[in-house]
Amino acid sequence: MLLRAKGLNVNVVNAGKNGDTTKRMARRLRKVLTPDTVLVILQPGSNDARKGQGHRTDQNIKRMQQKLTQRGIKTLVISSGFIRSFPNGPDGLHLTADGYHQVAVALLPQVMELLRRK
Repeated sequence: MLLRAKGLNVNVVNAGKNGDTTKRMARRLRKVLTPDTVLVILQPGSNDARKGQGHRTDQNIKRMQQKLTQRGIKTLVISSGFIRSFPNGPDGLHLTADGYHQVAVALLPQVMELLRRK
């Protein structure tokens, strides 16, 4: 809705899954990409560390970025620290509906810039 209001005719798909590790994100990434994909926003949470896989996080993110770059797909990586600065629900981990909206508004300039780059 925000991107369309700015005149960009795009489809946004949320392929995230609560509880995912970066390893599972990487596996699922291949399945959700379409030939029309031009931008992927990666938001790895704290699940790697909680599941004893924290030592692999950076490596998994770099691999995903490399694969996306090879396909000509731009990537925006959002840190869990950035996400935590927005309104969370009672569990303190997941955003409220307003929190998600605020994240979208905060990321809008970066996303628009990446979509405009050829």
